[in-house]
Amino acid sequence: MSREILSVQSVAYAYTGNGWRLQPASFVVRPGDILGIIGPNGSGKSTLLKLAAGVLPSQKGTVRLLEQDIRRLKRREIARTLGYLPQRVESHVGYTVQEIVAMGRFAHLRGGGFLCTHDMEVVSRCLELTDIVPLRQRRLSRLSGGERQRVLLASVIAQEPQVLLLDEPTTALDIHHQMRVFDILVELAQKGMGVVVVTHDLNLASVFCEQVLLLQEGAVMHRGKPEDILTKEILEDVYGNGLETMIHPITGRPVVVPAASGRSGQTGAS
Repeated sequence: MSREILSVQSVAYAYTGNGWRLQPASFVVRPGDILGIIGPNGSGKSTLLKLAAGVLPSQKGTVRLLEQDIRRLKRREIARTLGYLPQRVESHVGYTVQEIVAMGRFAHLRGGGFLCTHDMEVVSRCLELTDIVPLRQRRLSRLSGGERQRVLLASVIAQEPQVLLLDEPTTALDIHHQMRVFDILVELAQKGMGVVVVTHDLNLASVFCEQVLLLQEGAVMHRGKPEDILTKEILEDVYGNGLETMIHPITGRPVVVPAASGRSGQTGAS
């Protein structure tokens, strides 16, 4: 069995003031894994990812990165192994696309902190991988939401991490670029990177993730293969009524669609 890059064991967190808490949750990431974290709004997906990234200190349980307690590692040490992309990144608006992607090399810089030839080659590859080469000299503040998302993704990939944690990376992207992002994640996983992705899109999780973790109200309700988790019974229990599932004719994976309503079949006023 492959070594564990990231081990999250029974982590828990309670926010002061509102009583919400994440119940103990666990998962392991090995080279080549793509784990999807799904669940309704407010179920704890982002909190769990922050704990896994060491951004939030776990109040219980442990997070180990390459068998080391993440709490004992400096952020620069963490960044050499773990790449984390949150839902929102507020800074960097005054920088160009190329400068932002180059920031992903910070953890690897030595000496005077200047980018070497290898660093620039990595930046160029990441620009190409995310289809943003034509944007390289534009400032982030001049880009659309979808373009910004691809720039930030390129920056975190430029870290060359062993494990990548992404919180809703396809937000604001059209369907073409949503598919492209997940294609990129598959490419990275095939090269040995571990990937954990939070997504609201159950169909993207079904097609691209080998395992899914389903959260509800701060607790892990189900974990396993998409075909075992994305069933009508489980989804209705977590999301409520109004969903149907069917089998994709090519992938054989489940597809989640809205249930037909009483309006279906109407042809307008007679």
